[in-house]
This record gives sequence, C-alpha cells and structure tokens, in this order.
Amino acid sequence: MPGKNPAEAVREYIHPLQQSLSCFSRAVLRPSGYDTDRLLGVTFGSPTVELMTQRGEILRLSFVQEFSIIKALWLGAYKVRTHSYYYGLEDEHHAEIIAFHWHPDTTPQITFPHMHICAGAGDRIRPEIRGTHFPTSRISFEEFCLLLLREFHVVAERSDSERVLEENFLKFKNHRTW
Repeated sequence: MPGKNPAEAVREYIHPLQQSLSCFSRAVLRPSGYDTDRLLGVTFGSPTVELMTQRGEILRLSFVQEFSIIKALWLGAYKVRTHSYYYGLEDEHHAEIIAFHWHPDTTPQITFPHMHICAGAGDRIRPEIRGTHFPTSRISFEEFCLLLLREFHVVAERSDSERVLEENFLKFKNHRTW
C-alpha cells in the first residue's frame, strides 16, 4: 500500500504483517529504517519468537523480509518493494524444521522461491533432502501463518486468527505487484 512519505509507506507495509503475527505472538516487527536509497529489513527484536502447539510443544518462528522504499510515479506516493523473505520454524532446541526463502538478489544461482526441509523435521530425513531447494511459488507471511495454524497446530493468541490471516492474505493478493 502506498504512503505519503517513506515512513507511512513502511507503516502500511508492516501493519498487516504485524496483525498477522499478533495471531500467535505479542512480538513486534521492527523496520531497520526509512531511507529511500538502500536495502532495509524488518524482523523481530530477537532472532526467533516462541510459539506453543496444541500438544504443548514449543516451536520458534523466525521472520525476515528485506525491502526498499520507492517513489511511485503516480501521485508522488511512496511504496515498499520486497526483495527477499526468510520464514522459518524451529523446534525448541533451535533446530530448523521447515523454511521458506526467496532471495534472488543475493544468490544468483537460486533466484526462485523455495522451501527447505531441515534437520529439525526428523533424524531419518535423507541427507539430500536437507540440502535441496524445493521450488515453490512466492509465499506470503500470511500463508506461512495459516500453515502454522492449520498444519502445525500452533495455539492462536486471538479467537479470530484464521479470519485475520485470510483477510490479510486477500489484501496481500490484491496489492502485490507480482
């Protein structure tokens, strides 16, 4: 969503992400700045955020998005452009279970969005699986959160979590530029 100035554009960008995160955690997403001429990032104040499953298992969520702020040609507004994302789920010992990445600018040999199945998913996973970049479509944070809710059975902090995530995903789909 555009903003009248860089800070407003970043707030508009982070608001649905923060709202989606609030479905599981009270952690706060923090941008690294508001400069229009450099790569910026948004993440938590700590490397991971603790989640709880319905079985009482502790999981840890990691989240990083890199972005830049660009001046839109129309109406002099500012817009955020996402350059990469890193979403991960770890077990209670910080062993990554699954991760979704897209980082085309930093790895020219792997420009496509992909998923990793990691060591935290189990001891009997074949070694070549752990190193594979499984191609995916680009995954929004809201889609990842819905996966946490529906498949990993993460306990929601809000009674309207699924509705909030579905609505934010719909907004994301309607405003994305890819």
